[in-house]
Amino acid sequence: MPDGEANYDRYWHGYMLYLKPLLLIMDYADIRILNMILQLLLLVYLIHEMVRKHMEAAVLPLGIYLAIINPAATAMSLQFSSMYYIVMISLLVLVRYNRRIVDSNLVYFFFTGVGISVAFFDFLTYPTAAFVVPSSLAVVLNDQKNWKERVSDLVYWGVCWGIGYIGMWAGKWIVGSLILDTNILGEAVGRMLVHSGEAVQSGGEALSAWAVLWKNMKVLFRWPYFFLGMAMAIYYGRIIFPKLNRKTLALCLPYVLLCTLPCIWIMALKSHSLWCYWYTYRNLGGTVFAIGLMLKSIASDDRYGVSHVSRL
Repeated sequence: MPDGEANYDRYWHGYMLYLKPLLLIMDYADIRILNMILQLLLLVYLIHEMVRKHMEAAVLPLGIYLAIINPAATAMSLQFSSMYYIVMISLLVLVRYNRRIVDSNLVYFFFTGVGISVAFFDFLTYPTAAFVVPSSLAVVLNDQKNWKERVSDLVYWGVCWGIGYIGMWAGKWIVGSLILDTNILGEAVGRMLVHSGEAVQSGGEALSAWAVLWKNMKVLFRWPYFFLGMAMAIYYGRIIFPKLNRKTLALCLPYVLLCTLPCIWIMALKSHSLWCYWYTYRNLGGTVFAIGLMLKSIASDDRYGVSHVSRL
């Protein structure tokens, strides 16, 4: 392979489905503007549906999630846009058809489909958001179940998402190897070992998985995020602290598990997360969304559940 070139046969490059036709009639600047408009319209429509379905309590966590992933960057970068659309559309589907999905076996097909979409369109940017964010909302919709049933549902949803995600990846590796007569499967496995291998900085210093997670978190060490976090802590602290008991903590467990998943992902792929920390930190947007919904849910229900998630 010539110097300066890299082989990305292991990716599906699903974004080419719409990028190539658009390039026939637009230049990149036009596509960026169109992308910005579509993302804004999708956000407005999602918020409209949340209000119409009496899920107003999910609007603030959604806004904080968007503040973390930086919508200005997602509008200007096609690389980051895929995950934006997948997350927002998955939320929209859950909001519009919530009970018809969550209370039936359709929920398993839903999460499998989301996992497939991430593997097809994403370029390994912040994929965990596509599971953590819709799962957090689905936990809220599972208001009739206790914490054990919710945790059990999370496990099943995660397995379905993983089957879709890993299965779609593996499909490309196997089919690509057969069609191109190239060992794409071996290359992909090799890259996985590199991404999850030793995290070495440009100066030669090796970082632990915890240090890599900290480096990703430090991207969010900005005054606007600090003020936003302090405002939420003060507002919800005075409401939630009087309610804290064993039952409350048990109901928080599904959200806590979801909060940890992006951290585990970053630490597991520590080499990738070190070199690409400037966008892999967006995985933590899912953590913030789950925390926001957890706080909203506890604060808005006298029995510490979430039977009326819109009430505050």
